[in-house]
This record gives sequence, C-alpha cells and structure tokens, in this order.
Amino acid sequence: MSKLIIHIPDVAPLKFGFEGREAVSIGRAEDNDIVIPHHSVSGHHAKLAFSGDGYQLTDLGSTNGTFVDGSKTDESFLVGGERIRFGHIEADYEAAEPAFGHAEPAAPEGSGEPDFEGMGFQSSIMGQPAEKSVRPPNFVNLAPVKPPEKKHPLGVVAGALCVLGFLTIGALAALSAILKIE
Repeated sequence: MSKLIIHIPDVAPLKFGFEGREAVSIGRAEDNDIVIPHHSVSGHHAKLAFSGDGYQLTDLGSTNGTFVDGSKTDESFLVGGERIRFGHIEADYEAAEPAFGHAEPAAPEGSGEPDFEGMGFQSSIMGQPAEKSVRPPNFVNLAPVKPPEKKHPLGVVAGALCVLGFLTIGALAALSAILKIE
C-alpha cells in the first residue's frame, strides 16, 4: 500500500495509506485528505495524483514550497523511498510493492543510459551524489566528543572584569609595598 509517514516535531509519526485513490490532497486546511497541522504548511499545499504505476506529486503554489530529497519541486513522480518536505515538515513516501514479476523497463537503445542486464544489477538507475542532505528527524549524535558549548557574552565580560580587578589589586599592593620601602 502506498503511504506517507509524516514527521511533525514532538508528535508521533502520522501514517496515511492511500493505495487505490485517484487523488490525495495535502495541506493545513481541514478539507484536505491529509491534514498537516503546522504553520509552515499552506492551506492547500500539494496533491498526489495516481499516474500509471505510481503517484505524481504536485505543489499547489504553496508559500514555503515542496521538496523531494532536498530539491524544490513543482512536480515529481514518486517511485518510493523519497523524503518529501512540505514547508518545514518532512515525510517519507513508501510505494506499494510491485506486482509479482513486475520489472523496471529496460532503457531504450541509444538512450545514453547504461544497460546492466545480465550483470546481476536489478535496475538501470544511476546514483548521483547528493547536493545537500537533510538530518533525519529523531537524529541522535553518538560521538564521544561533545561540541563545545557557546559561552554567554555577559559571562565572558564578567570574567574579564574579574581578572582585571585582581590584576589592579595586585598592582596596587605592589605599588604600596614599593612606596613603603623607600
């Protein structure tokens, strides 16, 4: 079953299945099929429309945009496994399992795409390095070294004044001792 798993901060992931639906509306307004109650999501943000073997995602002129795997998009065909962002809210798209025996169509001759048939590869899709990445929700840094904490500017000034005060007291005590010796 095709579904969206939506990650709203401080809320358990919301799962919406929509297999077999011709169109699914997404937005903050209550009349959407999938309602995302977050200020960065437009009232009618995007829609998913069934197209052949999957769903076409279309941005509906949203204020904060729709992104697929980190890239802003007006329209994208979803194949499964994409990370979608509606405004500031992230979601994972999971496609329905393909029918038994269904295979990806081979690239046409002379298309410029490599043909991996007979080489043990499942697909002719070529990977590309990401232009940017997005930290997954619930990410926890397990590095043993913690990043240094930022110091408050007033604390730095107070510390400098204390050091200056001690130096002044020391200088006055030394000057007093010198004047008594003479």
